[in-house]
Parts: sequence; structure tokens; C-alpha cells
Amino acid sequence: MFGRTTAGVPNDWLRAAPLPTVLLALLASGAPAQTFTVNTTSDADDGACTVVHCSLREAIQEANAVVDGVVAFDIAGPGPHTIRPLGLLPDVVGPLTIDGTTEPGYLGTPLIELDGSLAGAVHGLNVAGPDNVIRGLAVNRFAFAGIYLGTQATRTVVEGCFIGTDVTGTVGRGNGQAGVVIEGSSDHRIGGSTPAERNIISGNTEGVTIVGVLATYNQITGNYIGTDVTGTSAIPNGIGVLLLAPDNWVGGGAPGQGNVIAGNDGNGVTIGASDAQRNVVAGNLIGLRALGDQALPNDVGVFVLNVPNNIIGGTTPGDRNVISGNREGVTLWDAGATMNHVIGNYIGTDAAGTAAVPNDLGVV
Repeated sequence: MFGRTTAGVPNDWLRAAPLPTVLLALLASGAPAQTFTVNTTSDADDGACTVVHCSLREAIQEANAVVDGVVAFDIAGPGPHTIRPLGLLPDVVGPLTIDGTTEPGYLGTPLIELDGSLAGAVHGLNVAGPDNVIRGLAVNRFAFAGIYLGTQATRTVVEGCFIGTDVTGTVGRGNGQAGVVIEGSSDHRIGGSTPAERNIISGNTEGVTIVGVLATYNQITGNYIGTDVTGTSAIPNGIGVLLLAPDNWVGGGAPGQGNVIAGNDGNGVTIGASDAQRNVVAGNLIGLRALGDQALPNDVGVFVLNVPNNIIGGTTPGDRNVISGNREGVTLWDAGATMNHVIGNYIGTDAAGTAAVPNDLGVV
């Protein structure tokens, strides 16, 4: 009934997902990646990425033209460095990797900021091809989505990014739509099971939105959604995760796969629209700070709106959500919200299950 999984999240599949398929083929063949190094914060395009001048715009264009391009950074002077595009950046069609962790001095928080305040009515990074990686960037203040994964953007990895905050992860700099939008494409990984792979997705209208009947088998895992970089203070999204698509995973049963979804103004997770079936929400802290001991509330922890056949929790301790500190823990709303499974969770306690962290209402 639940697609690729019969009990919780398919951890073998999750472990298999991180490297895009084209990159795996290139590694097997020994073909070297071609690197284009951004060395300026300028948005100018003089027709070539050179050691004298290579803007992000030029680097993406040239990396798109090769089989396995890498956009690296080496901007002179101490970071962070802010790049303010003056319009829509080139689509990311790749396969390519945009890697902010290559900027000298990188120590775990972004040194490269993409500030969309001058870009107009555009997405920040528009991914329009398969097998790309976006890593180690702060992406903020774009009118539309910070990162948009469209119908051709299969198997994209977004990790180690601050999406909707400043480079410190402590101040909201929200994007006008979601931090990450996945529309009509599949098999993406947003986050990961290690701290280095964790995204901070906060301050946006929505944290992550997945929409469309073909937007399936996407993983939202290991992120802080609605909090600062420490996971202890709120930088609210309007909604944390909005699922308008079938067969996706929010969290996971293995160590590190659960998200902290807390501090959002609206619901932590909303599952709505008729297509949004067979989704799994497992292993998350929803309404608690990252330590799992104190409330950092959403309005409703998990809101299922008139749609059937989703799983909240699971049958193993790793699948357990802790849904506490919210106005309502889990709400199943309207006549169509049938055959949803709310199983194995702690609702209204701390992460250890030993102390009360009450919701106003547990399951409605």
C-alpha cells in the first residue's frame, strides 16, 4: 500500500541515494571533473570564466556545457562574501556541483551568500536538469523560491545550506516562497544524516514544498526547519513542510535522519491535496528544540487535510516522532482524512518520554 516501503522509511534506499547517477558513472570511469572557480562577487558576464574574472553567472554557464562541471569558489579576502544577482541566474542543468564549501576558510557555516534582493521576481537557483548537487551556500531574499527543483531536476542533492537565513544561521532573511520547492520531479535528497549535510531552512513563507503527482520518493532528512543554526531558537517559516504530492519521506528511522521541525508560525507538517497519499513522517522532533527537552512550538505539529493513507511514525523506536509543545499535536481534518496511521509516537512528552512537554490537544 505504501509504495517502496512496507514498514516506515526504506533506509536501504536512503543510504543508496546520495551520489547522483551520472557522477557515479564518471567516478567509475575515472573521468575528471572540470572545475570553474568563482573569484568575484560581481554578477557581470563578459563571456568567459577566467582567472581574471569569473562570476557565478559565468561559472554556471560554462559548467553546464561540460559533462561533470564543478562550480567552486575562491574569492579574495576574508569571508563571508555576498553575491547579489541582478536578474535570473542561468538554470542549473548540469549535471554539476555548486560547492560553497570550497571557499577558503570554510569551517562548517556558509561563506558564500546568494542575496536575491536585487534580482527581481525570480527563484534563487532554478534546477532544470538531473543529477546536480548544491552544497554549502546561504540562499536568501529571493522573491520566489530559494532553490527550485523543476520537472527535469531528478536526483538533486541539497545539503549544508542555509536557506532563508543569513550566513550565521541566526537572523531570518526569508525567501518570498518556499526555501526549497520540488515540483513534479523525484528522488531528491534535501539534507542528510550528518551535521555537515544538514540544511537550515527557516524564515521563508514555507520551508519545503513538494507538489505534483510526479514529485515522488523525495527525502527531507536531518534538517532544522523553522529554527536557527543551534536548533534552540525560532526563525519561523509560515509552514515547515508542505506535502502536496505522494510517496515522500520527511525524516527517517536511522540515526540522524529525523528533522527538527519547530518554531514555525503555522503547521510543522501539512499534508494536503488529493495527491498527497502514502507519505511517511518519521523520526522527527516536531515542536521541540533540537535537544528534545523544551517546547519550540508550531501551531499544529502534523496537519492532515482531507487526504488518506499516510503514516505518522512507525513500528520501530527510530521511526518515532516526538510531537510536543504545539497547540495541537496531530490533526486529521475532514471526511477524507481516512486510513492515516498515527503509530509509535511520543505526543506531549520530551524526547526521552519521561517528562511532559504538553500540546494543548494531542490528537484531534
